[in-house]
Amino acid sequence: MQYLVAKQDIPVYRIHMIGLGKEKPVDEGRSRSSNAKNRRVEVVIYTAESVSAMNQSPSSNPVNR
Repeated sequence: MQYLVAKQDIPVYRIHMIGLGKEKPVDEGRSRSSNAKNRRVEVVIYTAESVSAMNQSPSSNPVNR
């Protein structure tokens, strides 16, 4: 998060962090390689266009009723 704000000029209010390591592991094992797979960061970047497209589902579009 600090990198994105400091180096990429992304406003902090646009970043949302959620820790899911224990709740949603990629690999259930207890080995060193399993732990390495579960130490991860997933980044999703939304633009204004993608957010407005997500908000316009076919059921909420009056043209498709």
